[in-house]
Amino acid sequence: MRKSQTRNQSISISYDHEADVLSLIFDKSIKAEADEIGPGIYARYAWQTGQLAEVCIVGFSRRFHKEPREIKVPEKRIGISGLARNFTPLF
Repeated sequence: MRKSQTRNQSISISYDHEADVLSLIFDKSIKAEADEIGPGIYARYAWQTGQLAEVCIVGFSRRFHKEPREIKVPEKRIGISGLARNFTPLF
């Protein structure tokens, strides 16, 4: 029987109350570039691999205080035009 390998990933969660910004950090140690994937929602992708490194939500409490919402974030950077095709803003 073949064992499947599970890859564990740590996520650091940070909230700046004064700025009202929530950050979900997947890999802080890499150089990354940010794309705005929706109004006030930023995804940072690693320069070399294109892998998702961080998601920041500006105005977090204003957007999520009443009910949960879904945000679709591409796991890999596929270019600005690709992001526009694959992202459906929910705000």
